[in-house]
Amino acid sequence: MKKDILILLVIVGAFALLQGLNFVRAPESRSSHLLIQTDDVNFTENLEDAGDWVLLDFWAPWCGPCLKMKPSIKELAENNPESLSVLSVNNDEAPGLVGQFRVSGLPTLIMLYEGREVDRRMGYMPAPVLKDWVRGVKENTEQSYL
Repeated sequence: MKKDILILLVIVGAFALLQGLNFVRAPESRSSHLLIQTDDVNFTENLEDAGDWVLLDFWAPWCGPCLKMKPSIKELAENNPESLSVLSVNNDEAPGLVGQFRVSGLPTLIMLYEGREVDRRMGYMPAPVLKDWVRGVKENTEQSYL
């Protein structure tokens, strides 16, 4: 009896540890209306509806840095709803887009202006770095179009 309880406690403890490390936790099933889930089928339509500035977020549910960046990307979209659209691409569900944009690592963020790639970054970025990168890309691109 004591052995069974001990085994149960170890299993519960291990599960709690994995939850805390984000290994078991799945990404949010409900996405923000500002983070538009897109794939090979609906990408063109979503891009046409998105506006001039689009941030493509290539991620995967098994990618720890991707999941860690999701709140920062969501916050960026919430703070710029009129000037930036975020199209979220699950790497595992959109092999055509992965090939089209030559994504070789995750997370990969690609800034598009009027449908054309103007910059990209691969790897985790803290929220302030992400915000500064997006602002800098927009400022530099808009200056070059003047």
